[in-house]
Amino acid sequence: MARVVLCAGKRSRVPLCLHNVNKALYSAEEICYYLYHHAATAEDYITDSALADYYETALGLPAVAERLRVLKASEAEVAEYAHAVFGATAMYTGEEIAEYLQEIERLQELKVWQKQKAKADVYLEHRNYRDAMVLYERLLRERKENE
Repeated sequence: MARVVLCAGKRSRVPLCLHNVNKALYSAEEICYYLYHHAATAEDYITDSALADYYETALGLPAVAERLRVLKASEAEVAEYAHAVFGATAMYTGEEIAEYLQEIERLQELKVWQKQKAKADVYLEHRNYRDAMVLYERLLRERKENE
């Protein structure tokens, strides 16, 4: 089943650029959509202080920005950041957020090389061939060294 996603909140004129996946996001809903569908790279972006700055300056959501900063200062788990980000929109149901959090938990339990491979797969999906190749080569090199 398909659904149309409408951005109910502010749409910024300045994008949040996710360089490793060549994405430009303009709203809290777009941020949630990206994170929901690309959990393997979520930790790279959701815990970055640039996201808090973006919520405050570009989206006019200082409460969300402050929550993200508090989480960063307390070295919180990725799931807590996800609650803050997904709570800023009504885009996903509680059940969908729970499924996402399960996926985040599953990813946290993976071995480091499995996380890196999942991340490289997302880069490849977004046609960032260079960064994908760098990660794949690093994984192969480390595997050879460990044999």
